[in-house]
Amino acid sequence: MNEVTFGIAVLLATGLFFAKLAQLIRLPSVTGFILAGLVLGPSGFALLTMETVGHRLDHFTQIALMLIAFGIGEHIEIRKLGNVARDVGYISVVQAIGSFFLVTAGTLATSLLISGQEGIFREQLTWALLLGAVAVATAPASILHVVRELGARGPLTSIILAVVAASDGLAIMTFGMAVSVAHQLVDPTESSALTSILASLAEIGFSIVIGIATGLIIDVVLHKLHNREEMLTAGLALLLVCGETTRMLHLSPLLAGMMAGFILINRAERDVRLFRAINGFEPPIYVLFFTLAGVHLDIGALKAAGWLGLVYVLARVIGKYFGSWLGGVLSGAPAVVKNYLGLALIPQAGVAIGLVFMIASDPKISQWSTIITPIVLAGVVLSELIGPLFVRHTLEKGNEGNTEQLRPECQGRPSRLCNRWLKSPDGVSLSPWEEKSLHPATNAEGIVVFGACHAATARALSRIATILAHHYHALPMSVRVLKKTEKGMHTEKELEAMFLPERDEAESLGYPLRTEIIYDEPASGLVSAAEYNNARAVVLGYPLGRNPLVFQ
Repeated sequence: MNEVTFGIAVLLATGLFFAKLAQLIRLPSVTGFILAGLVLGPSGFALLTMETVGHRLDHFTQIALMLIAFGIGEHIEIRKLGNVARDVGYISVVQAIGSFFLVTAGTLATSLLISGQEGIFREQLTWALLLGAVAVATAPASILHVVRELGARGPLTSIILAVVAASDGLAIMTFGMAVSVAHQLVDPTESSALTSILASLAEIGFSIVIGIATGLIIDVVLHKLHNREEMLTAGLALLLVCGETTRMLHLSPLLAGMMAGFILINRAERDVRLFRAINGFEPPIYVLFFTLAGVHLDIGALKAAGWLGLVYVLARVIGKYFGSWLGGVLSGAPAVVKNYLGLALIPQAGVAIGLVFMIASDPKISQWSTIITPIVLAGVVLSELIGPLFVRHTLEKGNEGNTEQLRPECQGRPSRLCNRWLKSPDGVSLSPWEEKSLHPATNAEGIVVFGACHAATARALSRIATILAHHYHALPMSVRVLKKTEKGMHTEKELEAMFLPERDEAESLGYPLRTEIIYDEPASGLVSAAEYNNARAVVLGYPLGRNPLVFQ
């Protein structure tokens, strides 16, 4: 137990340290996590090995995989994909076909050139087909982490995540078909290829059914809960039950988790509170997951794979890129999708390794695992190190990443520092009103109320309230809600001075400003001011330096 606790501490600390180093040179955090794992694992200083922590941290991996799958489902909104569903369909299928055939043909041709007459064509074709099927799979975890880190939102992000989800489904289907053909090549007396194909389709279908059921149950449970901690506990429990159920039935936890998130986000009365609660829970789990992934990567696989490994990596990248490009051309996708989406599909990890394990456990084709395993692991090592860079590059090209060069309001600050700066008084700026003055209605009726609790935002709220008041033929009113204990503590001049910023702003637009001080709680104070003064509208400002739950 002490070794496991120490291992967790080392993984978290080292992963975070390397992530910060990666950020300094504009690399994704996930690259830093994986590099940290390589340094800690057998390929580095061997501080953590299978002998020290072994599989005793695997439960963190399983938790992370379900959170990752659930998070991908969150990004596949039908209403957002309505106009790009055609793009997703074409790109998903064509890039899968492209990577399958290029990897199969490339590794087969390389094997024939290397072995000459020594190899048996039937055997070489067998494992080349299996490699082609494995090449279809991607790495949802790495891709989603980069999306989350950049805060990427938009059509390109939605297409990428939808294609990733479809790719892993297609990988399972393609693998089932490839295994069927491999069985026929190894043993021509094999009963029928139809059985294996139906088995792969059943795996996908039942995984989706379990995911749908989980999503619906979560939706019902969430509507009965109101406490954030309770929602997180119940949601996580149901997701883990979903994952373990699919594993026991030899189905796909990733597909089930994706479908659960997909169902929840696409409900008519959707409840996104669980997604937000999980977002705050998952960072340390992600650090453990990706750093552990680095620990398990073996740099020696690069040497063992040799030319076949190099061809596998290159053929897969070319297949993903040009397959995505051709799919985009056929669907009429925008140029940024055609030209860059394929680069975001380079990462490969968990699903591919799972398929390799399935090859090793199949007695009819397990003999080829000694060839396939080092080749796939070499591809995983390289794609996990460089793949996140291409994902980030793709999102930046699509102007969907919150990086500093895409955010002029940051004034050169890094994204994370910018977010904090924008929430500080210094980060709130308002251009002077340069339009012509507004003229209040002769017989103004009602008011537009706003609560001014911070000098940095008072002017902006005053401007919005004044414009709304002009529309409603009303007057703007600033309400300062003070604590009941402050009653009698301020002089008249001090109270009047509190309203100076918003008064100046309203007057610059040509309107007088009404003011009122209420000694109460903020919410009830604003409500009472709105009711008593016949408010036509209420303007609410997002609180500086506070979280959305407090705002709600």
